[in-house]
Order: sequence, then C-alpha cells, then structure tokens
Amino acid sequence: MQILDKTLILTEYANLLPIFLDTLRAIKIERYEGDSPLASLDALKNKIKEEGNSSFIRREILSFIRNYGSPYIIIDMLINSNLDNNEMTKVFKTFLLSYIIIMESEQFKDVSCNMLILIDKKNYERINSIYAKPQNILNILKTNDERINKIINNYMTDQTKFMSHFNLLLINAERDPSIIKSEVTLFSNRIIKSMEHKQAEGQTHGSAPTETITPMGPKTTAAQAADVIIRLGNLLYKNNEAPIEYDNNLNLTEKEIYILGNFTGYTRLDVIKRLFELMKREFENDFDFKKENTVIINIPKDSEIDSTIPTTIAQLMSKELRTYKIKIKLPLTTYNAMQKATGFNMIQKNVIITN
Repeated sequence: MQILDKTLILTEYANLLPIFLDTLRAIKIERYEGDSPLASLDALKNKIKEEGNSSFIRREILSFIRNYGSPYIIIDMLINSNLDNNEMTKVFKTFLLSYIIIMESEQFKDVSCNMLILIDKKNYERINSIYAKPQNILNILKTNDERINKIINNYMTDQTKFMSHFNLLLINAERDPSIIKSEVTLFSNRIIKSMEHKQAEGQTHGSAPTETITPMGPKTTAAQAADVIIRLGNLLYKNNEAPIEYDNNLNLTEKEIYILGNFTGYTRLDVIKRLFELMKREFENDFDFKKENTVIINIPKDSEIDSTIPTTIAQLMSKELRTYKIKIKLPLTTYNAMQKATGFNMIQKNVIITN
C-alpha cells in the first residue's frame, strides 16, 4: 500500500489550504473528499461528538489504507475535541498511536505514516527544540499497555526503524506563507523519495500470504478479448450489448468498470474498442462518465494481462481519456508483477491495490 496520491487535511488554518493543495497537486497528490470522517476536521469532530471518543480513528485509518494506500496527513497538533477535559493533543496522539498499532501487524508492516504537523507560533517556539529530532514527537505517547510502550520506545531509540515507517514534520503555521510553501514542498518531495526507495527495495504492503511473483512479458497467443462491464443499479452493461439484469453473485461495485478476461498485446485493441463503446453509451438511469469525479477501472485477479498493458493504459490516460480522472484497481499480485513493466511508472500514482 505504498501508493501516495491522497491527502487528508485536518486543520483550522484555512488560509494555508491553497498552499497545501497547489503544492501537492504538483506532485499528483489530491485532497480526499469522500464520506470518511477523516475527510475534514469538521467531519472528524462531528464523529468524535457522535461516538463520544476517538477510538474509531484507527479503524478509519485502516479502512483508508486498504482502499487508497497510505495517506499524506496534514493535521493540527492541537485540536479542541472536547475529550479528556479538552486535552488538545488527544486527537493527534490517537493518530500516531493508531499507526503504531497498525504497523505492528504483519499484514501492514510496510505502511508509512506521512504527517505534516501544524502548530501556532507560540507553542512552536516552546517545543521546537524538543522535537527538532522528529522521533522525539513520539514522546507524547504513553499507554497503559507496557507492550505498546515498549514498541513506542523502540521507534524513539532506533532511528533506522523510525525513518523506515515515519515521515513527520512539525511547522509553525503562522510563518510567512512563502516559507511554509517551501517547507511543504521539501517535505513532500522527501516523502515521495522515501516511498520510492521502499518500493525499490520491494517493501510492498500485502493483504494476503506471500505468493511467487512471475515477471511479466508480452503475450501474443490468440485469445478471446476481455469483456468490459459496468453495473448500474440492477442492470449490467457489457461491451455494446443490450443491458441485462444484474446477478448479485458477481459481486461488482456499482459505477466501476471491470475488464474481465484477456487484456494482453493480442487483445488490447479489441478491449480498448469495447471500453470506448461502453463509456460513450447512453445509460437508462442517466449515468454519464463525464459527470463522475473519478472513473475506476478494475482488472481483477482472474483477468490475464501482460507487460504491454501499463504502456497501453498510460497512452489512454494521456490521449483518449485525458479529460477523465482515471484510477486502476489491481490485486496485489498483479501490482507486484506489473512493477518492472515498461510504462508502469507512468500509471503508478493512479493505481489502487485491492484485496
């Protein structure tokens, strides 16, 4: 799950929002605006008020990682959540502790916590010297579980372990905006390089037992082209055929395109034709791809692809589909096999790993 193309912005510093969005957009990271309570600080506070505690945060982070990969989090260190006698660091500490617990799982051991931390000038000047060494920020954490406390201490004392899992930066949110922009740019580029380095070392998050990965090559064997399918409500649309009633046993997510079957060098032209035909159709429920914020294309585990497909997808996104925001859902095994294929680096930020 070392994909980084979403940011969660949880701050009261609305004046800095344009800086964050412009800087991150330049490196193809966009703000998450979905229905998770992590989508905004107001949504997070409302959920805390509804639940009466912040324990749901770990569950929401885990869900986000499963669906989108590791987020880039911009968060206020001090948040008035009306918890624990208005202890202002409660929410921030919950985020840090949630990551530590999540990363202790074998399944999520390679997840990174990428966090830009904002604080006012007065408090920054008071604590900056203490937190000049980023791992010292973890010093604010203490639990009633000695095993967890020992894990926290290991991150604080082992710099290599800390650097492999945490990218943290504390900044004065009341500084000159141009200085803040420079800090955000440098920090963001550092995160990208850190994650690229982890990928180069093959440290990829897995949601299933390790499988043998066979490098991809081109496949020119004759085969029937994959079907291109979308489910809209109780109807299933396939290629340019008339819609049929949807079978719940297919377990397809609504409004997402599925490429089911052979999508290789031999069949890609036919599959692309079917994709275009599907996207240009007039649907009975007034669904229109052009009105969607994102077009998601699923290539499930049972579908066969080869080394020509990353380049094929990259060309589609830069030409025929350039006006759409495209996301490609791949199972982990396909993602791993695809990584060394030509063109993969051009689509990597558009990939979502599925279970």
